[in-house]
Amino acid sequence: MQALLGHKKFDPEGTGYDYASAVAAGIGEMYDPKAEYDEKKKKYIGHWKSRVPSSGLLLKGRKHRTWHLLEKGERKAHMKIYKKDGRYYSKYYAPMSDAPKPRRVKGHKILPV
Repeated sequence: MQALLGHKKFDPEGTGYDYASAVAAGIGEMYDPKAEYDEKKKKYIGHWKSRVPSSGLLLKGRKHRTWHLLEKGERKAHMKIYKKDGRYYSKYYAPMSDAPKPRRVKGHKILPV
């Protein structure tokens, strides 16, 4: 699939983007109102999602020029980035402000979690 798209094998630690996994997940280029115009290609450069929503698979390599924006967006969405089987993923975590507050029940001590 990578060869069909004209891209070399994706390296999760590199500077690239995993187009093959994105296309396989049904992800394509999206319109971006802040997109840059590419003079060579004579078109606006769109944006591809950073994560496969169904699996949490991250599609950018760690050295991608916008990895820092991916991290910022994941934090804002309460997503924790982790590595599994050589690939990066993210999953939702409940922030402490959303955690249930301990209740004091008469005659019982509140135990630490």
